[in-house]
Amino acid sequence: MPLSIIALAAKEGNDITYTGKASLAEVSNFFDVLPNEAPIEIKQQRDLTTSRTSKVREYLLGCDDHIFGGVIAIMKTFTFDEIKIPSNSSKVKIGLLTIPDDSMRFFIDGQGRLSGIKDALPFKAELSDSFLDIKFVKDRGIEGNRRIFVDVNKNASKSSQAINLAFDTRENNSVFTKYVIESVPGLAKKIDYEKTSAGGSSEYLWTINQFNSFLTYFTGLSKNELNKNLTNTEKMDKFLSNLKELFAHIFKHPIFVDLDSKKITAKQIRDDHVFGTAIFLETLGVVGNSAFEKFILDNNFDWSLFSGFAAIDSSKQAKCWQGKLVDQDGKIVKNKNARNRAALHIIAQLGLTPSQLLVDSL
Repeated sequence: MPLSIIALAAKEGNDITYTGKASLAEVSNFFDVLPNEAPIEIKQQRDLTTSRTSKVREYLLGCDDHIFGGVIAIMKTFTFDEIKIPSNSSKVKIGLLTIPDDSMRFFIDGQGRLSGIKDALPFKAELSDSFLDIKFVKDRGIEGNRRIFVDVNKNASKSSQAINLAFDTRENNSVFTKYVIESVPGLAKKIDYEKTSAGGSSEYLWTINQFNSFLTYFTGLSKNELNKNLTNTEKMDKFLSNLKELFAHIFKHPIFVDLDSKKITAKQIRDDHVFGTAIFLETLGVVGNSAFEKFILDNNFDWSLFSGFAAIDSSKQAKCWQGKLVDQDGKIVKNKNARNRAALHIIAQLGLTPSQLLVDSL
């Protein structure tokens, strides 16, 4: 069957483009995903990744308030029958756009969405009545269509991991991360919600995505596991009460006391101390996880064992960090071995017992 939709037609650049809405069922039935095996000489779209398809499918099946950005379709043959509107002085025309079922057509932008829609529809019939914005562009030949792909994607700005965490209200992982930051005294003013890394003259020590990584190390759960396990406030509060006690001791360290009293800046901490780094925050998560496991086994959550943290030397120049978080040139080392070796040092300083998983990692 041909595809017929109400569309707006207007000049864009030196050509006319057509914009309308098609139901997800119409989109699924009328368009095919381009094959990945097309030779480079005729390829007009990047290869589709299965992970992208899975994410779109899970998104559609997992929520009823979904919303998509518009897609762009290339079409070869079509008709546009204008609908005359009295007193319409606009240069935008309204009409019925019809694409025959034997016309060449494909998505130049939106293949992942198309593939995810096709996968989701059999499992959620009500999606058939949801609509998607489509911009239709007349076929410009292989080279012209390739230029459209480049023009659309070259300057596209993907939202940062930090913004995704800060703005997301659906995934438990994101909700829990913000819940902890906002609930632990003194923590929020040290976390940047927008940047993926703190640097320059930033007043923040860490970023929300870096703190999210800390939580995965502290809980021992991956981001996907956090989504599955932290399903309500009660479960979140079990971790939160322990995190409050942990950071109550951490923030008694002179460096953090001076930061809070504005005797030192976040930039100075980043420049001269290991505590202002993302790898240290991960290290702290590993230390917290070892303590948490021990407390569970002993059935005694005694976070006062962290009272000795205030005596730990935080300077990058301190010998205790050499060969761990700092290399021979004084630069921060950012890898698993550095993180775990530093965690063992802090655990030893506090008189704690490392987890078997941590010991086995070295």
